[in-house]
Amino acid sequence: MKAYIQHKDGLNQKLILQALVPFTSLKDSVLFTYRSTEVISGNEFQSSKFYQRRVDSKRSNEIKEFIKKSILLEKNGNQLATLFPTSMILALSVDEELGNSLTINDEGSCELNFSSNVFIVDGQHRMMGMIKLFDELSQFIVRTDEDDFVFEYLQHYKFNCTILVNYDLWEQGQVFVNVNFKQKSVNKSLYYEIFGSEYREDEKDWNRNQIYLSHNIAVSLNENPKSPFYQHIKMLGTGNGYVSQAFVVESLQRHFRRGGLWYFDPDGKTSVNYYATELISYFVAIKKQFSKYWPEESSTKGSIICKTTGFGAWLRLFGMMREDDDELMLKYLKESANNGEICEPYVERVIGILAPITKYGESLFGDNSEFKSLSGQGSESKLYKKILFYLQKPQTIASNKLPFDSEKLCEELQEYMWLTPIDELEVLGHHYEVENISEFRVINYEKGINAFKVNVSFGIYVNIYLDNEDDSGFSMEFPATASILLNKVTNDYHLDENNITVSVNTDKYYE
Repeated sequence: MKAYIQHKDGLNQKLILQALVPFTSLKDSVLFTYRSTEVISGNEFQSSKFYQRRVDSKRSNEIKEFIKKSILLEKNGNQLATLFPTSMILALSVDEELGNSLTINDEGSCELNFSSNVFIVDGQHRMMGMIKLFDELSQFIVRTDEDDFVFEYLQHYKFNCTILVNYDLWEQGQVFVNVNFKQKSVNKSLYYEIFGSEYREDEKDWNRNQIYLSHNIAVSLNENPKSPFYQHIKMLGTGNGYVSQAFVVESLQRHFRRGGLWYFDPDGKTSVNYYATELISYFVAIKKQFSKYWPEESSTKGSIICKTTGFGAWLRLFGMMREDDDELMLKYLKESANNGEICEPYVERVIGILAPITKYGESLFGDNSEFKSLSGQGSESKLYKKILFYLQKPQTIASNKLPFDSEKLCEELQEYMWLTPIDELEVLGHHYEVENISEFRVINYEKGINAFKVNVSFGIYVNIYLDNEDDSGFSMEFPATASILLNKVTNDYHLDENNITVSVNTDKYYE
């Protein structure tokens, strides 16, 4: 294999080479290493001398899918597959016993051959992702035309490589640190600013258009003086603001996916004003309903209700504010968008829907809220589900006569089902998420010593995901029952998570 000498020491012992290296030559020669106090595990080599992080299986699987998708986009003529234009960094030692040899030519190039002990300084995940895809296709007894195209592509693919020759592990580690920790990553808001600048008419480009639409809605949310987020979004990820541009764009994209509120609705590129009008009107209603917790316009710090945890939770709830076939409300929204106004009928609708949770404002958004010091998707999801629970107004029979708090029991049961796999739902064969429970009713109970055995019935609303990549799927509601043990803790009774049996009737799923 011909390689070009980029740099070398005076004795030609340490060299830096540039070469296009065939994937098929690399896949059986590279070592996957990571730093650990143990010695060896399967086909991964680990030692306290190594510098690498362990290969993340989830990340390598994502890269595997990216590789396959990119190659098929080229097959269909959509775009040239630009898999990995930046260099993968390898390291090897010239050692005849290992099958690694190097001969320097006169014109600044060399002939390099290797067969084993090639270290990956940077690029372990891309290499593992491609190996996984290659091995997967190799095992197929029958392959489709698309599979054959991808398999052949991989057989001819060459990595752009920088090769460190005769660098010891410490020197390789220095390069690893420089590459991974001393280079500043691209600001994610800048990414969306760049890739949200062009709309494509072809429906096949809907994924790109999601970014375009979400980006432009974020701009409107920040630049419209009537918006509660006016000048309070950190555009390009810098400056003052409640939330970053990147976070707003990513949160909005859920409503452009299959089954989302704005999926191909209503008129593509021309509808940015409509989408922005609906979203701004939504937050106007939230600000009115919870004005006590919304920060002053001069404040740059924000609060739970409008920072990432709150914004993300409100965006999850957004789809509940109108039905897809609500023609009258769509008419009001489009008229308001055309006139550049807030849609007052929509604002009143949202205020009416949110009215039941007003009394819970302090526990949700106040200074002593459990969400005050939390962040991340977990807290966003938890706040959303808490709001959803309060909106349900759970029903009970003769709740005023029960010796325990049935509303609290309903809430604890719902939280249990968010976190605990349910056997009858596991057999559906797809990833699922319990959204909420409804029509909660206490059927009967028996009193024990400092405990109650309670039987309840309820409906369980479940999102069933058929495609983890784009969140496509559908929702269903199933009837369910549970036998619960309530234990007395101080002066109150709480659900015992170790003594609960849930039964969900999924018959209609199979019908």
